[in-house]
Amino acid sequence: MRTDGAVVAAGAIVAVALGVSIAASDYPGLAAVAGALALGAASLFALRAALPWLARPGPPPPAPPTDPLTGLRRSLEGGALGRDRIVYAVQSLELSSGILRGPSMSPAEVRALEELPPEEFQDWLGQRLDRLEREV
Repeated sequence: MRTDGAVVAAGAIVAVALGVSIAASDYPGLAAVAGALALGAASLFALRAALPWLARPGPPPPAPPTDPLTGLRRSLEGGALGRDRIVYAVQSLELSSGILRGPSMSPAEVRALEELPPEEFQDWLGQRLDRLEREV
């Protein structure tokens, strides 16, 4: 730890105030004031010593995945809970490739797809992806 003037001054104030507090034990008022001064200086001393530790940067937050398929992969692993993201991802691909020119699916249609048994949803997804592959 680096010793600077503020740390030395705070340490000296603590030592002198504690000494006065102990020596003035016959005078409770003076002893209380000296004790409070010692406590305050000790607190400043501790704060000054802790500041470099408190200001130390923590580990950086994890970077978001850059792979565009990561979200789609998580949706596939999520089962029925991830189906809405899959449906919207397929619609986005269809829109960006020019295949889907009309309105996108309504929320009710997406909910109906979410409630399909897994095999039927996989069939729907396979058909849409096959269509995308053919027309792009």
